[in-house]
Amino acid sequence: MYCEASSEALYNVNDQAVESKVERLTDVVERIGESVISTSETVEVLASHIDQMRQQTAHNHNSVMALAEAVRVLASGQQDILVRLDQLVCTLQVLATSDEGTNTPE
Repeated sequence: MYCEASSEALYNVNDQAVESKVERLTDVVERIGESVISTSETVEVLASHIDQMRQQTAHNHNSVMALAEAVRVLASGQQDILVRLDQLVCTLQVLATSDEGTNTPE
């Protein structure tokens, strides 16, 4: 009888230890699940932000390309103006030189 009683007590202690470990493991699994869900939500938010940044970068790229083209056109126009001014200066110098020859005092 003593053996049976101590054997039952040993099983009860072992059952309680197993139940305690199962409860702790269940708690750990629940925490891991919550962490996975939280991480998934964070990744979704980050993915959304990255997509917004990608769209903004593409828009900025297009704006920079348009600005570069506008600067190129302005520079080309500036070059044409400088050529024309140079021609005008030459023409004015020719006119001034020819006018000097006709306006000599007699």
